[in-house]
Amino acid sequence: MEATIDKEVLSKTADVEDLYDLDSWAQKTAHWGENPTAFLERYFTIHYHVDTHVYIRQPPNKLCILGLSAEHAVVKSSNAISCKFFHESKTKGQKVKPDTIIAEITVGDQVYPIRATVFGEILEVNPRVSEDANLIRTHALDEGYLVIIRPRSEDTAVQLKGLVDHDTYHITKNQS
Repeated sequence: MEATIDKEVLSKTADVEDLYDLDSWAQKTAHWGENPTAFLERYFTIHYHVDTHVYIRQPPNKLCILGLSAEHAVVKSSNAISCKFFHESKTKGQKVKPDTIIAEITVGDQVYPIRATVFGEILEVNPRVSEDANLIRTHALDEGYLVIIRPRSEDTAVQLKGLVDHDTYHITKNQS
């Protein structure tokens, strides 16, 4: 009987309006045009390393998207910026530890080593940052991410040990 029901359900076509309340979704997403990162805020969690001002954005699949927070000296600076990824063509698949330096960002005469922050494997180096390092500064929380890391552990608490959530980060940085 289940096979009959499945065939019956599959044979019917429904309009999108019959499946979803489009007015409800239109209201929920109306502000996305004003704030392009609203989509990220809805579907991705963000965690920060307080001392290094590095963030990790995590989608539901638990990958780690690593970038620099607005509080990082690189993002705050207005000097010329360049980014060097280590072994860029070979980094994909490279195993990393929290203290592994994955990139060096130079701003003026200052060099900032950027560490992986988590155990895992680099899946992608952001090619846009390689072409235009200024994205790190102008779009730090979205297009200016540095790398995507597949974490070694599926458990978020293990993956992000030592990092804090958005609210805690902002409370901590305001106390400094």
